[in-house]
Amino acid sequence: MLNCSHDIVSEPRKKLSQSEKYLYKIWLEKTFKQEHLKTLSGTAVSILNPGTRNESAGPDFNNAMIMLGDDLVSGDIEIHIRNNDWYLHGHEQDENYNNVVLHVIKEPNDEQFIKNFHNENIEILVVEPIVATLDKQLFQCKNWEPINFDNFKFVIEEYASKRFQRKTLETRKALMQYQPEQYFFIGLLDMLGYSKNREAMKKIAGNLDIEDLYSIISEVSETDRLLVLEIILLGVSGMLTNDYKKYFGNDHYFESLQIKWKSVSKKYNLTSILGEKFHFAGVRPVNYPHKRLVALAQIINNIYPQKPAQFCLNTLFSGRKFELMLEILKDKFQMPSGMWKNHPLFKSHTSHQLIGNSRLMDFISNIMLPFARALSSILKNEQNSEYCIEINKQVPIGAIPGKIDGFLKNLTIAPKEIKSNYLLQGCIEYHRLFCNLELCNICRFSLELVK
Repeated sequence: MLNCSHDIVSEPRKKLSQSEKYLYKIWLEKTFKQEHLKTLSGTAVSILNPGTRNESAGPDFNNAMIMLGDDLVSGDIEIHIRNNDWYLHGHEQDENYNNVVLHVIKEPNDEQFIKNFHNENIEILVVEPIVATLDKQLFQCKNWEPINFDNFKFVIEEYASKRFQRKTLETRKALMQYQPEQYFFIGLLDMLGYSKNREAMKKIAGNLDIEDLYSIISEVSETDRLLVLEIILLGVSGMLTNDYKKYFGNDHYFESLQIKWKSVSKKYNLTSILGEKFHFAGVRPVNYPHKRLVALAQIINNIYPQKPAQFCLNTLFSGRKFELMLEILKDKFQMPSGMWKNHPLFKSHTSHQLIGNSRLMDFISNIMLPFARALSSILKNEQNSEYCIEINKQVPIGAIPGKIDGFLKNLTIAPKEIKSNYLLQGCIEYHRLFCNLELCNICRFSLELVK
């Protein structure tokens, strides 16, 4: 449940429900009714050891020990609210879940078993909480004495390392399914979706292969390249329809793009994504999805003829000092090369940069470096892999999310003390694994651990 599905840039995509948090906690604390336990198939169960929390990708708990009937079984535990969440998350196709020996749920259906990658049956257990455990004091950290920053930094650096390792492993797994450039393209779209349009943005890649896109723009003149990129990205997104016309600027220019999209899509057999709604309400105007796609068109135009992953890898492993490497990335990812501030598609003025500094730093920390390290690992290039770890610690800090600002204040840590994106990512990971699940009773920052 906790480790199932994440956005590429930041996670979790949505808050866990109270039911999900509670189910996770009662398994961790063994505060569920344990008398006469039986799986949905009728097999008697005894929980000898619930396992240890898995703070990386994969099942929720490792090294559990249970009795299934007369058999002593050890392995992993996966927790979901419902039976079919196992299949919704694709665990039956993931060999990382082959060692799961029990699927713990709250709401059963007619199935008595779930299947793993090898089509083997896995028993299902419905757990019932002990009501008396509901009354728990949350956010005890608000009442603590000030925490020593060196102790705080020591723990947070551990979780920064865990986060980078987790994202590297997730990327490595994805690269077994996707071509590297296509996966990196998905990451770019994810980054530009911000909080409300990530899923819609990523679906563009389902209808547009990066190799096909580059093949098309290789046929057009340099002067027309940027316009063609805008037409393709906006056309495939489905935003060149009258449903979205009210969000665009100059009607005549918009209508001319509609006509050109019909021609381009017919010539190259391109289609728009269907049934996906882009959100504008609650989104800052500078981050409207059509502006983000125009920004992506400019970024691709800036780095052409290199593809995004190729450009980033070449920049990373060029042997340049980090400061110079960062300036190159800023130049290509932030500086417009064509119409931008007064673009006829924009109703209102936009930022002078294609993407902000914070978004760029998050892209480097959460997409570019995990991608580079995963690829280095696949190619067995230990030197480049270690270099990625070194560079990750040098990335300047981005914006501190509100939830992390609150987390720091609860621990009496001044936000200004978080001077690198590495530390910020560690805070995000720690919050994901403890605060987001309300696991205050096992928090690493309890007084007895930090004094």
